[in-house]
Amino acid sequence: MKSFKRLIFLVGAFKVGSYAYDLGWEIYHRNYLEPYNFPQRYGESSYALVTGSTDGYGKSYARELARRGLNLVLVARNGEKLEKTKQEIQNDFGVKVETIQYDFLNSPNYETLLEIDRQTRDLDVSVLVNNVGAFASGEFVDLTPKQLNELIAVNIYPVTFLTHAFARRFYKRSKRSAIINVGSEAGEVPYPYLQAYAGTKSYDNHFTLSFREEVKDKIDVVAHMPGPSTTPMNAEIASRLDVRKYALFFKFFEAAFVDSHEANVVSTLNQLGINHYVAGSAKHTLTLEATKMFGPLSVWFRTVHGKIMVDISKDKPPRDW
Repeated sequence: MKSFKRLIFLVGAFKVGSYAYDLGWEIYHRNYLEPYNFPQRYGESSYALVTGSTDGYGKSYARELARRGLNLVLVARNGEKLEKTKQEIQNDFGVKVETIQYDFLNSPNYETLLEIDRQTRDLDVSVLVNNVGAFASGEFVDLTPKQLNELIAVNIYPVTFLTHAFARRFYKRSKRSAIINVGSEAGEVPYPYLQAYAGTKSYDNHFTLSFREEVKDKIDVVAHMPGPSTTPMNAEIASRLDVRKYALFFKFFEAAFVDSHEANVVSTLNQLGINHYVAGSAKHTLTLEATKMFGPLSVWFRTVHGKIMVDISKDKPPRDW
């Protein structure tokens, strides 16, 4: 019995030690390691291609990459917003900006998705940011086939096929290249009531970390796993909820877990080439580590959160199926 207890203690100490190491590494590189100079590392006059680049994380990535000296290829479905974002970035940072209008709901027809690769063949693309994403929540039986198709089409196809296409191009470059795949902290442990969304993000997270081991000598790969953020998508989700019933819960949730997408992007790019498993801001890093450390408790909290979101939804679907 004593040997068994000693074994349990050693296993627990190892787990706690691994989490402490991760946090220590975070503190060290945030305070003592200088971010890379992107044009020097990835190529003068090279381009970063960002999907879903007119709002939220995508726009923040585009602006921050431009601020750090890279030209841009912006990809999104809304042509008017693409042109507006292009003009803003050109005026603010003086970099070259190309645009591609593409609706990522068409991604299952992967030949149309690969047009993004073909249309940029004359550009020296050095950084790929797979950011575009879709969201749906609720009891699984209440989600519509349209919502499920959108989640799979937008959250899985682009990250897979664009990573494949551009990794082949990056192998031919003389400089290093980089791929940032924006997953989610929601994909790290089960998330009832966000089950399909979390499932697609789990794919993104684990695909990226697995792929990274194959190409790390040539390509800087980052799995960006942010938590809840102040993005237009999350604002639209919040607009469909009547939070008055659980006002204190949501105040706690916002204070403890929600952070700005701008802060997350700056922190993630500061770690590019240094770290490969990134939550972003300090708040989201602590959230991610706590999620992994307290797995069963995290699932319980997520279940409570999901049930509350369903309970206060203003547009509950009728069960006429």
